[in-house]
Amino acid sequence: MRLRVEYSDQNKSFARYLPRVGQTTRSFVSDDGTRGWFLFELEEPFEYQLRMGEPLRFREVVVTHFLLRSRWEGHELGALEPTSVFVLLVEEGAVPLKEPIHVQDYVHVAWGMCTREPGGV
Repeated sequence: MRLRVEYSDQNKSFARYLPRVGQTTRSFVSDDGTRGWFLFELEEPFEYQLRMGEPLRFREVVVTHFLLRSRWEGHELGALEPTSVFVLLVEEGAVPLKEPIHVQDYVHVAWGMCTREPGGV
């Protein structure tokens, strides 16, 4: 599905990196049994500075994908109505290849609103 992810909440400094358009490439189940995680390939990857613990350090990464999952029960990604999603960063070279995925391996950067793009199947 071709989707658009816009900023919603939880990390105002990340809002400048959105909206992003891309394509879902596959779905995953997490190691705690949660279904509905989607790998979302960005049409335009971007560079982002990750904050790395204490003492304050940063690491620059290239974000090529997001992991997305609806935050609202009964609402699916790509449905007619927009849905609120968890947005997790997937940096270059860290795309999950097999199930289950360990969600804690990815940075939960913000909440977004996800809508289907016109013509996006």
